[in-house]
Amino acid sequence: MHDGYCINFINGYRCVCQDNYVGTICEEELNACESSPCMHNSTCINGVSRFDCSCALGFRGFHLYSGSRCELKINLCSLNQCLNSGTCIDGTDQFHCICSSWYYGSRCENRVYPCNTSNLCVNNGTCLENLTTTRRFTCQCSPGFTGILCEINIDECSSQPCHRGQCIDKINGYVCACYAGNVGVQCE
Repeated sequence: MHDGYCINFINGYRCVCQDNYVGTICEEELNACESSPCMHNSTCINGVSRFDCSCALGFRGFHLYSGSRCELKINLCSLNQCLNSGTCIDGTDQFHCICSSWYYGSRCENRVYPCNTSNLCVNNGTCLENLTTTRRFTCQCSPGFTGILCEINIDECSSQPCHRGQCIDKINGYVCACYAGNVGVQCE
């Protein structure tokens, strides 16, 4: 049977079977997958006197194992999964990206534009994107303010402009409260 051939002897016969068949008259097909040679939930594909393993896919659709029996775990991070200098952490059946500053997303594929996310500059300052600074932005302050975020009201009274009076600091200016008997913008 199954292209095997039998040899007659005085006390019986013996059959020589083709690969993949066994039995007294080659009647049983040998199933190479019967011993479950493929590892990690992979699929065994029975062939003529051999088998092939189709390695299972993980949660995100990547092959997790390789090798003739799917015995070797693939480091998913070796596939350069994370973008924009993100750090890849290899897990059991998936990877995770830790994004560098100013990037987000499962693969660090999205860029943060700090001026679009919120008004970082205070006191009506204007946020300007500046990739050359570590903050990635600078603030153009309204008149009368200074500081990284325009958070400091410039003290126009620091130069003591009121000669014979008390200086009252205002935004982008000052007012002199003159002492008795003194007049003028600066109490001169």
